[in-house]
Amino acid sequence: MYESYQSKSRRFRDSCEQILSANGLHWVGDKQFEDYLTAQFFLWENSLLTILNESIYFQEKARFEKGEDTNLYSPILNHAICALGAFHSTRPFPAAIPADAKCDFFAARARVLIDLEMDHPTLATVQALIILSFYEAGRGDDARGWLYSGMAARISVDLGLHVDGQPDIMSVTTNTDMLQLRRGLFWALQATDVFWSCYLGRPLATGELGSNVPPPIVDAVRAWRDPTLEPGLDAPSEAQSRISPTVHRQFCTLISIMTQIQSTLYMGKTISLQDHLSFVASVDHQLRWWRDSLPSELHINAASVSLAGSNKGPTLLHLHMQYHTIMILLHRTLIAPFGDDLPSQTRSDEELQTCTESADEICLLLKMYTTSFSTRTMHVQSTYVVLTAGLIHVYKVHREQTSTSTRETSAASDNLTTCIQTLGEMSIAFKSSLRALDILLSARRQLSHDW
Repeated sequence: MYESYQSKSRRFRDSCEQILSANGLHWVGDKQFEDYLTAQFFLWENSLLTILNESIYFQEKARFEKGEDTNLYSPILNHAICALGAFHSTRPFPAAIPADAKCDFFAARARVLIDLEMDHPTLATVQALIILSFYEAGRGDDARGWLYSGMAARISVDLGLHVDGQPDIMSVTTNTDMLQLRRGLFWALQATDVFWSCYLGRPLATGELGSNVPPPIVDAVRAWRDPTLEPGLDAPSEAQSRISPTVHRQFCTLISIMTQIQSTLYMGKTISLQDHLSFVASVDHQLRWWRDSLPSELHINAASVSLAGSNKGPTLLHLHMQYHTIMILLHRTLIAPFGDDLPSQTRSDEELQTCTESADEICLLLKMYTTSFSTRTMHVQSTYVVLTAGLIHVYKVHREQTSTSTRETSAASDNLTTCIQTLGEMSIAFKSSLRALDILLSARRQLSHDW
């Protein structure tokens, strides 16, 4: 069996360039540019989900380039990383890449090799599919992104990622490193699954796994950094990235809560009003306890926008934006539609107030982010975060049309403008942001017309 696998591995390696050339995707390569795109991926995308262990990735890539076989690197993974990293690139693309392709050039190279890798999927296959799923999300191709996420989930079960057992003894990495890699990959998969479920309103692919996998312990310092990247628009400073390991473990807790909300309130389950109210109260308490118990270095005073650039890294800002997005997902299910005169209207107003407070906080966090970094460096999932906050502001603006409180209406209008401007700026990198912007503007026009 082992010899059979080795034979398949060699055939895969030998076939890659032949398949790429046959599909008009041959490229001699540009190591400096690929390294730059890889740096963009690790800085802006992987720092939130830790799909990859950075040091292990480069170690296994070096082994592969020497002709050795490895389960932790493949050309598909490299192409997927470059594709997602290219969203954040501010540098010109090499002349060899067609002008009308750019980001999609690398994704196209990964796509044509997927079938070949399906013959012997590995951990690198799962990593590549998760990354491609996020790439398609940014590109606005929901169907393809959803399918890649589902493929990753199925392969992960086949590889036993949902079971926290002993690492692969054939890996050249230490057992501890391998175990942490598998844990990180499983939680990245969980996050990808729940993001797609929330965005598209579709069932969770990993919802019934009954996993016992704890969050990974992430390295405190990045193993590799492109020295040409400067703090600011290109990269966070060392001080801003130092707390990211703690952030990741807290993020995994939020993913668990988000999964619970999605499976209970958004999957069509029959639930009584009393059970609904009890669930919302219980999870609200859980979320607030999570926020209040954060280590001091992870707290953010979002009202202090002027202090944003000093020490708050992008991963920490994303963590808090995710918290407020989950608060909105939890409470918006109890907001009454326009024109409804329900006995529970008072409760509906309270839920709207909670959602508005979180939407306001998201806008403050966006301002903090753009004080230090470019909007094109935001994580691809941020489109959904901004859209979620923006829709609450649209509702609030038109809800307050008949109110005597012009102050609240003005604040909601200002925050809605922030969401619109942010999505417009993000659309330079992500086509999905342009569609989210259209949804937001259409909702505003429709409500204005109906009112």
